[in-house]
Amino acid sequence: MNNALSQTETEIPRALMVLLNEVIRKSIGLYFPENRWPELQRKIMIMGRDLNLGDARATVQWLLDLPHQQRREDLLTCYLTIGETFFFRDQEVWNLLRQAIIPERMAAQKGNARQLTLWSAACSSGEEPYSMAMTVAQIPTLEEWEVTILATDINKNFIAKAQQGDYSKWSFRNMNSWLVSKYFNKKNDNCYSIAPSLKKTVTFLQLNLAGNNYPSGLNHTQGVDIIFCRNVLMYFPAKLRQRVINRLFMALHPNGWLLLSASEIGFITHPGLNGELVDGVHVFRKQGAALPTDRPGKYFPPSSGRTFRPQQNQRPAPAALTQPEQGQQPRPAAEPEKKDPAEAGKNDSLMAQYQAADKLFQDRCYEDARIKLLELLELLESNELQNICCFKTKALALLAKTHANQGNLTEARNLGEQVIALDRLNTGYYYFLATVCQEQGEKLQAIRLLKQSLYLEHDFVLAHFQLASLVTDQAEARKYLKNTLSLLSSLPADEVLAGSDGLTVGRLRETAQSMLARIGD
Repeated sequence: MNNALSQTETEIPRALMVLLNEVIRKSIGLYFPENRWPELQRKIMIMGRDLNLGDARATVQWLLDLPHQQRREDLLTCYLTIGETFFFRDQEVWNLLRQAIIPERMAAQKGNARQLTLWSAACSSGEEPYSMAMTVAQIPTLEEWEVTILATDINKNFIAKAQQGDYSKWSFRNMNSWLVSKYFNKKNDNCYSIAPSLKKTVTFLQLNLAGNNYPSGLNHTQGVDIIFCRNVLMYFPAKLRQRVINRLFMALHPNGWLLLSASEIGFITHPGLNGELVDGVHVFRKQGAALPTDRPGKYFPPSSGRTFRPQQNQRPAPAALTQPEQGQQPRPAAEPEKKDPAEAGKNDSLMAQYQAADKLFQDRCYEDARIKLLELLELLESNELQNICCFKTKALALLAKTHANQGNLTEARNLGEQVIALDRLNTGYYYFLATVCQEQGEKLQAIRLLKQSLYLEHDFVLAHFQLASLVTDQAEARKYLKNTLSLLSSLPADEVLAGSDGLTVGRLRETAQSMLARIGD
């Protein structure tokens, strides 16, 4: 039988190709311009052949009709993403990391909590994050530091290969032989395995940069000192590319560093990222947390003393104090209080403004959301509605999240504390404030807040998981991870966890299992 693929098997109708490209863009963020359609068709054909789906057209139709979105995303990721890389790619970048960037981030700590976080945001088969680990290992002054190296990729097959840690000689083509001898164990003439001591320093997670579940403390993508995101932005369409850049900006610690490939530096137009040429390498740094000044609107900094306070509503007297005296006729029961149409109209108007601000927040228009919320809070100050406290609490909570996403952590914390003062029983408010404290480097305060949230709601799974990543005692971390997995065990894998910014049960379960395996069951 002739196994050669005929020309007709690669001819996908244009309309179907356009639809497929849109599905790929929405699922995994990649975009194939028309000059790359032949490449896309070849990869679709390979998928069809591997899965016995028939020709390319039948494979595309099968993909489009697939009812399980996660299954479609996994297949597209597996067949369309690129995994070829090698250790210490672009040597001048690694020299700069070791000699300048890491020392700068260490000096910036100024005696505070000695923590350093590096993130390989498109780690492929692991060469880049393991290069980070080897670089960190060569800096003796980091031995007393808490260093986190996070490695993420959308392709779970790449993640599995990276966790396995086996590499051929081709991966070492830009690496000194003494490093190979020190950090790898030879398995055979063409296969070397990463040393266990180095492997355990890297945390691998599956993450889609086109998604919306970062930055987040749940996956360690918050307050990152150094982000490598090389040779991936070029595959995104322009609008998505800018959205990813904005999320990377938010994930960075103030004055943190973003490193791209040389061909991607022209993509950066974010006003909060300053480009620098250091020793021949183009790098970007996140500037401090000042608010943009080119937009109208009022801003009340923490130092102004401005605090939105709830109205002190009069409570009805207890029934025991309002009984008629002996011999008196009891008063007729009061009729149910009728709602004032004018007040109902005000309620509707205020709720509409809150929903408009929330929509701006969800659309990542954070400055517009901030202005809208401040206007709403000004209106609430001048109103005396019965449910004014509830309105203010919701508005302040959203304003706090808006400031956090803009990088204004001091104001986010100030507002978060005000929100808890208004509502001490909402576990989500404690959790939010804990994430802010964590990003500010105040780990002990974050732990205290998370434990308070568990006191209020003992099965709050996000708090259990977050505590597992914060506590230093391995036995305690193990306990929280087991609690996390136990609470997730009865939930469907595709269910999105409330308050997690899109994180599914299945993804959190995989992450918790990976962390538990790393510290030992």
